[in-house]
Amino acid sequence: MNEMQKPDDETRKKEAKDWVKKGYSFERKKYHEKAIDCYDKALEIDPKYADAWGAKGWLLHEMDRSHEAVRCYDRAIEIKPKTPRFWNNRGVAFEDLKNSYEALRCYEKAIDIKSNYAVAWCNKGRLLDDQGKHDEAIICYERAITTRPKYDYAWNLKGWALLELEKIEDALSCFDRAIEIDRKDDNSWIGKATALYHLNRTEEAIIYYDKAIDLSPNSYAWVFKGNILLGLEKYDKSLECYEKYLEINPEDESVWCNKGVALYYKGRKEEALKCYDKAIDLFPEYSDAWSNKGEVLLDMGKYGGSLECCDRSIEIDPKNAFAWDIKGKTLKALGRDAEAEEAFAQARKLQGDKKPDVELEPAILPEIIQNIQSVLERKGQLILYGPPGTGKTYWAERAAREMASLDRYGKSFDQLSEGERSALIDGSDASGAVRICCFHPAYGYEDFLEGYRPEEADGKMSFALRDGIFKRLCKDASANPDAKFYLIIDEINRGDIPRIFGELMTVLEKNKRGKPIILPVSGEQMRVPENVRVIGTMNTADRSIALLDTALRRRFGFIEMMPDASVLGESVVGGVHLGEWLSGLNRCICDCVGRDARNRQIGHSYLMEAGKPISNLSSFSRVVQDEIIPLLEEYCYEDYSTMEKILGGDVVDVQRQMIRYEIFGGSLDGEFVQAMSKISKDRSSFCPSMMAGSEASEDSVSDSDDGPEEERTDG
Repeated sequence: MNEMQKPDDETRKKEAKDWVKKGYSFERKKYHEKAIDCYDKALEIDPKYADAWGAKGWLLHEMDRSHEAVRCYDRAIEIKPKTPRFWNNRGVAFEDLKNSYEALRCYEKAIDIKSNYAVAWCNKGRLLDDQGKHDEAIICYERAITTRPKYDYAWNLKGWALLELEKIEDALSCFDRAIEIDRKDDNSWIGKATALYHLNRTEEAIIYYDKAIDLSPNSYAWVFKGNILLGLEKYDKSLECYEKYLEINPEDESVWCNKGVALYYKGRKEEALKCYDKAIDLFPEYSDAWSNKGEVLLDMGKYGGSLECCDRSIEIDPKNAFAWDIKGKTLKALGRDAEAEEAFAQARKLQGDKKPDVELEPAILPEIIQNIQSVLERKGQLILYGPPGTGKTYWAERAAREMASLDRYGKSFDQLSEGERSALIDGSDASGAVRICCFHPAYGYEDFLEGYRPEEADGKMSFALRDGIFKRLCKDASANPDAKFYLIIDEINRGDIPRIFGELMTVLEKNKRGKPIILPVSGEQMRVPENVRVIGTMNTADRSIALLDTALRRRFGFIEMMPDASVLGESVVGGVHLGEWLSGLNRCICDCVGRDARNRQIGHSYLMEAGKPISNLSSFSRVVQDEIIPLLEEYCYEDYSTMEKILGGDVVDVQRQMIRYEIFGGSLDGEFVQAMSKISKDRSSFCPSMMAGSEASEDSVSDSDDGPEEERTDG
């Protein structure tokens, strides 16, 4: 009888083994359920087939069913307790279940059974690495390498542990060894790139991240590359990397958070907020996502929400210095100064009161900006006025940026990061410290303060009451009393000023700031806060525009911006000295145009490109032909005899009443240069002008050269 059973046992074991082989085949083809069915068939035939239990356990682990996998390994170990592979794989399943203690016990059991089991040594080392025990982890990796010198996985893991210990050169050697063994493993290329990045070899690092991506398009290298680009302030490219990886793995909360940071630095704060919310949905205990969300809400003026986010972040991780800092800023904005200082103190303590490696030099403002700052502090608002092309808008914007940057960050605008700049300058969410609008004949009260505007809802048109740009700015300034807010009004005299400003005129004056007025449309109270500054620009050459409102003039300071040939330095184009040419041209204008000639001179910015004097004849020719001549034709009302006196007979044909455009074609270094050189010659007459950027009192600007001095009134 026993002799007859023996063949049956062998037949049954062979049949079970065939089912396991079939299961392996399905597993390789990713038909996991069919593979499980095969392993179950094998176990029905032979319940003590340990390898079948082991195969089923590993596949269940791969299918994220680690609880079931552990039970399979228990059965396999019960049958074959001295098989190190079962103990090792049981440890991997326990790691998935976040049971580090039991996982470590399994790896050590596998090593006890087989001391040269390289895989178990690596798994034990990786677990120790996760616990911050990097030195102990390296010992494990070295044991694995001793057993298997060409085990690239062990070299790779050792490299990462050395990176954690900041032994960068040693780490790089390990990654190079791993790549030498297997050049197709993207993880080793990622490790090498990361080591190079720590050595400040950024360009090489990006190349090797790209190599990893070429080997494995689904590689985590997308995230590493995105992080480098984020640090380089290349936010668009970093966003591309994060979005590419999120297509592969949309459940990675850290990448959603990083994407939010990139969007925040681009000024797209609403989108950043959605990314932080997504990260929190995926992992509610994500402290950094909560603190980042708090920062966005702070910028939006939503202080209650910001404070809640900071408190939640600190509850999760009390050592999150950034969360403490944002909490301090939020409390400061709420006027809770004592609590704010406590939060700042905690942030400093956690940061170890570290000072920057490089102390920034204190910013020295140009003289023009100092003049603008002085008038703003005295009056609260000013107008930069002068002929076209004298840099009025340029200096208005630059002055506002510099003053806001020093106010908020204590450093020059050029020293700010891209994120700090986007938070400072008005963007899509109109939350910046510097905002700009332009007056024109159609601009009205409803654009500036408040009014009804059409909007579509559910396919129907209706009118909704909306705040204008100045009212929004005043609200933000009231909510942030410790920060200054700047509004630039370009071409201020092109608008219907009394209609645009309305009752605002009453409280715009510096000594009336903070006093309430009632807005007639909404019935709301409005105040102009002390921390609001207004900079207007006015082109004095356009005499078709109505005179400045007297009441408005009373409340503004004025700085005159005149042509400044010295800005052009010693620039020479085709033998023509640009500074002398501009001075000569303006002297001719003063001689010939009439009593308003002073306001119709040509500004120096016509002869500049990208902040520098033009450097070639082609550009000079185009400026004269396309910009300066049309402007002079308007000034002279197409009186070609006057034009000829200004530009000379080589440029203007009085008899034919036309411009000699042929001098602008062909070789410019002939007739064109000759004609321009004649303008540079000294003329006997002289056009009086103030220095560019000089300060004038609010009463010194008259719209008529021989008109009476304006009476100082309150309007």
